[in-house]
Amino acid sequence: MQTLVLHGAADTCNHPDSSRGREGSFSGRYERQGMEGVGHFPQREAPARVAEAILAFCRKG
Repeated sequence: MQTLVLHGAADTCNHPDSSRGREGSFSGRYERQGMEGVGHFPQREAPARVAEAILAFCRKG
């Protein structure tokens, strides 16, 4: 299973470090992106950036 994690770098609910170092839990391609200037709800706070990150991840296959 390919996995993309988008974590707001300004998230005060779940510290950004909480999603670091999880690669070993996934057998497929894994990518984590910290989103600068974004908090706990990236999809609401930066919908265009989230959409572009997802599309770019999918294009890589």
